[in-house]
Amino acid sequence: MKPILLTNTAAVTARLAEVNGRASSHTATPSDLLRDAHRFESLLEAFVLRKKERVGAVAIVESGARMPAGYKYHVTRNRCTLVRVRSGWALTFVGKVVAWGSSQPRESLALTQQQADFAKERFAARFAVLPS
Repeated sequence: MKPILLTNTAAVTARLAEVNGRASSHTATPSDLLRDAHRFESLLEAFVLRKKERVGAVAIVESGARMPAGYKYHVTRNRCTLVRVRSGWALTFVGKVVAWGSSQPRESLALTQQQADFAKERFAARFAVLPS
């Protein structure tokens, strides 16, 4: 799949509709993906990464909310892969996930080795270690 910038809501909506079909209750929307992208962007900012150093980070998110343990029917969620590019976040993969009761949506953020090294270096520069 060709990456789609999240700012292109028409293309994102079309891709989600293509994958989801008639399912709509626990699936992702463009506004959900934008919200997730903003949350991951603030995480990258908390890692003290400059904007040009954030390119290449990968976020994986699942749509929907936590299901109650007693819920006996399955729900269809989306698992989406977002990649940080120069101009923002881009959607690179959308898939369906079938979830059953008590399952909760998962999310993760992966950094490149260079990004992890920058984050460690800048974090360590913020404090001093006391002798024991």
